[in-house]
Amino acid sequence: MKKTIIITGILALALAGSTFAATGSDLSGSMTKPEKKAIIANAKTQIQANRTIAKAQMKDYVAAFHQDAGYVTNYFAKLTDKTAAKARNTAVKAAQTALQSSRDQLLKDYLAAVKAKTPMTMDAITARITTMISTFHDAVVSYVDPAKSTQFEAFIQGKQEVIVQNYQTRETTRTANQAVRASAKAQIKGTN
Repeated sequence: MKKTIIITGILALALAGSTFAATGSDLSGSMTKPEKKAIIANAKTQIQANRTIAKAQMKDYVAAFHQDAGYVTNYFAKLTDKTAAKARNTAVKAAQTALQSSRDQLLKDYLAAVKAKTPMTMDAITARITTMISTFHDAVVSYVDPAKSTQFEAFIQGKQEVIVQNYQTRETTRTANQAVRASAKAQIKGTN
């Protein structure tokens, strides 16, 4: 199901980009200022549509994951001692906060690299995601019910895959938006 969503999203972005390129007029002559503004406005609209599609896809990935796999607390052993339960909850919240901080820092680094026109490779992104997920895993694995350990490992693997999918969606959207910008520039210059 997840791969179908990715393929559908990529096709939607590709079709949206080709639709934009196909709507350009024959601009072999000089172009008026309103025509240039219309091309720029169309490009901005298409880029915003691509971003909206990507955001919806990323939300869908996360929602589908949690619908299928639940949440990390579903895999913990039941504790009857309130003090132990409180200590566990504090430790898990700290691990979740650390994971979120790592994800936030990765996003900042990714956006800074894109802005500097030196985007991170998917291998580098995946390596950082693997590191942050394994740190989270190590922090909470001691609380997992032994009977649910196999499901927990699948949960952790799925969580990592969802984060990687979201970055793949970001990359696909960024590439599609670059194509839209290039097409708009080419139309304005009259080379398209």
